[in-house]
Amino acid sequence: MTILAHAPLQPSADKIFLALGQTLYLCQLFEATMLELLATANELLEGTGDGRRYQSSIETLSRKTLGQLLNDFRKKADIRTDIDAQLDTGLKARNFVVHHFAAHLGDDIADASKVSAHQRTLYEKCSIVMAANDIGLSVLESLGRLHSDRCNKMLAELEDTKKALRELVAHSVQRH
Repeated sequence: MTILAHAPLQPSADKIFLALGQTLYLCQLFEATMLELLATANELLEGTGDGRRYQSSIETLSRKTLGQLLNDFRKKADIRTDIDAQLDTGLKARNFVVHHFAAHLGDDIADASKVSAHQRTLYEKCSIVMAANDIGLSVLESLGRLHSDRCNKMLAELEDTKKALRELVAHSVQRH
């Protein structure tokens, strides 16, 4: 077995690991937001209101990549071009951090003078991912309001039906 030796890490490496951890956390939030958004949309568009469609969507969608989730979202929604571009930019920033940042950083991690440039790169990517996540959260919030309005309308219709049935019963009792 070959063991690769690395130069001892500089104390400045802590900064890069902090930035990386924060950015990875936001990348995960972006993915979770898109999963929640699609599952909620599936329940609203295809569900019966009992939550089963939502739960089955969570199980199915959790096996998909963020890119696949965004493609599914595009199929369900007529997304404005600027919003779609921002989501795509968020995906690219996320993919860079998750799949390429370590190689990009390389041996620079041992050079304190280069760490701050990589830290700036991470925080730039973090801002991009955060903006994309905010879009997803805004759409999810809108769906929540739509769902709430739909539920309120259904409850109002149910109350109207109950009132009509009570009136019908009262009218029938009076006739007999």
